Amino acid sequence: MNFMDTPTTKNAISAALFGNNPDISPEERDRVVAELEKIGSLTFAITIDEEGWSAQCAEVPGILAGGTNQKPTNAEIESQIRESIYAAFDVRLEKQTTSPYFSYGDVNHKEDSSPFSIHHPER
Repeated sequence: MNFMDTPTTKNAISAALFGNNPDISPEERDRVVAELEKIGSLTFAITIDEEGWSAQCAEVPGILAGGTNQKPTNAEIESQIRESIYAAFDVRLEKQTTSPYFSYGDVNHKEDSSPFSIHHPER
C-alpha cells in the first residue's frame, strides 16, 4: 500500500489545505486531495525583493502567489498560496459569502448597469 493511500495521510493533507472551511464539501475535498496525490506534493520557491514577494510551485509552474508586502508573514504567504492552489484546482465553494460593502454581477447580463457597486453600511 502506498503511504499516500492511508486515511491518516489523506486527512492530514485535507486538514492542511482546507482547514475548517465549511464552504468546501467533503466530496470536493476528496476530489482535490486525489488530484494532489497524483502529483505527490507541492513545493514553492519564495522570492522576496523590494517590490514584494512571490511564490512559484516547482511541480505545477502555473501555480503562482504573491503580494506587495516586502516583509510577509508566514500566515500571509500560506494564505495566498492556499488561494492559488484553490484556483489552480478549481475548488468549488458550496456557498458564497457576501460583503456588506460591495457586490458584483455578470458583466454580460443585460439587466445589470454595472458589474460592480459599492454599498456603504449604515452607521
